[in-house]
Amino acid sequence: MIAKGTVPEQVYAAWADLCRPELEQADSICSNVPDISLAEEKVKTLAASPISRRASDIGHGRVDEAQAPVHIALSADEGYASYLCVAIDSVMRNSASPIQFHVLTRGFKKETADKIGEHFRSERCEIDFLPCDDIDYGEVGGKYPRITVSTMDRLLLPELLSTTRRVVYLDTDILVLGDVAELFRTEMNGRPIAARGSIAPGASSGFAHLNRVTGRLSPDMATEFRRRVSLRGDLAFPAFNAGVLVLDLDQLREKQFCREFLPFVFRYGINDQELLNFFACGNWSPIPSSWNSWPTQNWSRRQSWCISSEATSLGKVTSCLSAISGMSIEVVWKACCKRSEVRIAVLQSKE
Repeated sequence: MIAKGTVPEQVYAAWADLCRPELEQADSICSNVPDISLAEEKVKTLAASPISRRASDIGHGRVDEAQAPVHIALSADEGYASYLCVAIDSVMRNSASPIQFHVLTRGFKKETADKIGEHFRSERCEIDFLPCDDIDYGEVGGKYPRITVSTMDRLLLPELLSTTRRVVYLDTDILVLGDVAELFRTEMNGRPIAARGSIAPGASSGFAHLNRVTGRLSPDMATEFRRRVSLRGDLAFPAFNAGVLVLDLDQLREKQFCREFLPFVFRYGINDQELLNFFACGNWSPIPSSWNSWPTQNWSRRQSWCISSEATSLGKVTSCLSAISGMSIEVVWKACCKRSEVRIAVLQSKE
């Protein structure tokens, strides 16, 4: 046809007709992945234990829903109790809005939760503790040694907070220097997740995450995983960091996030940040970098509202300066920590 001078459009059409059977066969093979979605009852069962063991901060300040409180979720085990206090303290000191905290806990002692609740007693602050100890995700790969399995529990937020429409998720080892209500009310442009784009080379795109995950799997499971996520769309999507998120829980429920995507964890052992990125597949809204600052990677002296654990982990980055009075982040973090330690010590002495 080409030698006869046939127009390109006709050549392409003829070539498509010739290749159609092979392409259809390839599509059939690539789309042939097992159904791993969870039954609705299974999802309800996973969420049942935290909901039944929920310990609201009754008597330690009740937030009036009529005031449209800001909903914030954090995950913590007993070893992160001091970090949790810093996160809550820094949120409350920089927000004029009432705050409803939802703390997903593991190995948390009742007395620890009681002391934290009493310490932050206020009409503007309510703390909801949801013990997630009974949830087993199996072997989860790709997590840094300092990150505990408790961060996985945020994947159940659409079910655990079934009447909440939107929530801000914060990593527990974080220092907040701005009014989180601004982040809570950010424009999401109809997307289910708002976050800061990742700049880490191994986690900056869908393909980067794909390579990390398949490198941990057997050849057969790696092939199945590639096929499954390829059905989601173009894997060249930009990825986000999941340390600070705004989640549209209504959309997550509508898209049956827990039913359709939690099985990725059980079958392939992927972690929460990887799963959230494969779910979004590029359909996420960016937030200003000031809401999720990483001092050792791209710190600047301009105002930052949320500082990641790289700076708050007991002053590993003591030279980084915040915009508030030129104080080092280490000083601000330790001041928040000290307020909680002193207050809780006083409460213990009264027992």
